[in-house]
Amino acid sequence: MISPPMRGIRPRIQPRIQIALALVAIGFTASVPVSLNAQENPLRIIVIGAWGGTSAVYPARDGSGNMWVAERCGQNSCVGKEHLDTVFLFGPSGNLLTSFGAGMIVWPHGIHVDAENDVWVTDARGHDGSGHQVCKFSSDGELLLSLGKAGVAGTGNDELNQPSDVLVAPWILRDFRSPMRQLGDIQDGWNRKGVISSEGDRKLAFDVLKEHYPRKPK
Repeated sequence: MISPPMRGIRPRIQPRIQIALALVAIGFTASVPVSLNAQENPLRIIVIGAWGGTSAVYPARDGSGNMWVAERCGQNSCVGKEHLDTVFLFGPSGNLLTSFGAGMIVWPHGIHVDAENDVWVTDARGHDGSGHQVCKFSSDGELLLSLGKAGVAGTGNDELNQPSDVLVAPWILRDFRSPMRQLGDIQDGWNRKGVISSEGDRKLAFDVLKEHYPRKPK
């Protein structure tokens, strides 16, 4: 007859077995090297003078692997630092390729690079007749276009109020509900910039764009 094990009594392991287990544990630990840096860190720290607030980063569209960055003049605003550039282009290895935008942007916030490799930057604050605009630059730094009235925060058709980001698309296809930038009876809770109305009717802009794009050079 086999007696059941008594509670509270741990089974005894023979000394030779204990030694063997200890040697196995030591051998296993020694065979697995521990490294805090098992892989090379791919990140690099780039130091170019004093670096300020940065909320705008976008890759170039020309297949170069370059990166566009908009920066706030070594602080969190370019007010008083109008001599410093605000838009930078870095190569894949982190080297600075070009920069521009000094005295043109108060508070860069958003950035977008379109299919032509032109750079769009939003200026989300205003100061002394500047700001509250979306600026389009060539990759060489030439100012090609400015949207909004410089230094004016408003809700009119030609005004912007703290634009925070920008995205370039051929057109807005259809009107959509939007609680932002209300224009009273004109918008009535809708963004009316689409080429098709909220009722599904094609606007004049639809036919204009339909005729334009087949003629556009490839």
